[in-house]
Amino acid sequence: MYIRKLFAQKRCVFSAEFFPPKQVLNWESLQKTLQEVKAVQPDFVSVTCSAGGSGVGGVSTCQVASYLKNQLGIEPLAHLTCIGTDRAGIEANLDELFTAGIRNLMILRGDRNPNVQQFKDFAHASDLAAFVRGYYGSFGLSSACYPEKHPESPTLIEDVSHLKQKQESGATHLVTGGHRPARLRRNHAHRPQEPDRPDTGPLQRKRAEGFSGTPGPLAGRCGRALQGGH
Repeated sequence: MYIRKLFAQKRCVFSAEFFPPKQVLNWESLQKTLQEVKAVQPDFVSVTCSAGGSGVGGVSTCQVASYLKNQLGIEPLAHLTCIGTDRAGIEANLDELFTAGIRNLMILRGDRNPNVQQFKDFAHASDLAAFVRGYYGSFGLSSACYPEKHPESPTLIEDVSHLKQKQESGATHLVTGGHRPARLRRNHAHRPQEPDRPDTGPLQRKRAEGFSGTPGPLAGRCGRALQGGH
């Protein structure tokens, strides 16, 4: 099932997220954990890839997603990043995911990592989303947003405009590291219409804030900025 349909059908959508093991010897342990997760009946499970989006070494995103889909009957959301992969690599990943029966993708640029080669085939997540939609129109696309302003965006207004570009490129909903009420106060001319799925995992909050450069809640200040204040 496409994840976008879950948001249309259910008042509350419950999901979990896992990182593929960096070492193959840990794959069996993750399989046991995923079997236990099945008991709580998540609507879907998000499967990330390595920092920087390289996805190399260890167990692949596709391998974990395929196990969820084909062995456990859980809908996976496979992450696909572009900063560390060229067009040929993206096409190969799409072919592998499609063959495995994966139909939901989280489209991301990926974090900049000086230790990983970076490609310019797709500069932004919106570029990747547009390509995936044209290359394989049968994938359901999700994308990401920051709970406040993206550290690389000069203003909140410009940040929201980038979210709108993701929507126009095919993303049907956004995932954030926390709730983003300030963004939703923008008028309809600028506000993306897809649903926002907050990820409120407390154990990763401080680590995520430090890694992404996003501070704690700034809803009041962001709200004033979106409304034209200071």
